[in-house]
Amino acid sequence: MRSEVDEILDRCWKEYELTKQREGWPEKSSEAVEKARERYFLASKLRAMQCEIYWLKEQIRRYDEERGEVG
Repeated sequence: MRSEVDEILDRCWKEYELTKQREGWPEKSSEAVEKARERYFLASKLRAMQCEIYWLKEQIRRYDEERGEVG
């Protein structure tokens, strides 16, 4: 199942690629390409944070299991 973050990441990547094509990148750089790249970078950070949150939840769950606490 795809998460909302996965959808955002995919959308930002596609937008970045389309912007590069539309603006004639890499022959010329433009503000639109830079903004699309920044947006994709932010979406990538969001995805990384989602992974970290999952990992932290798993660590807490394991500690709870070791202590005999479930849920």
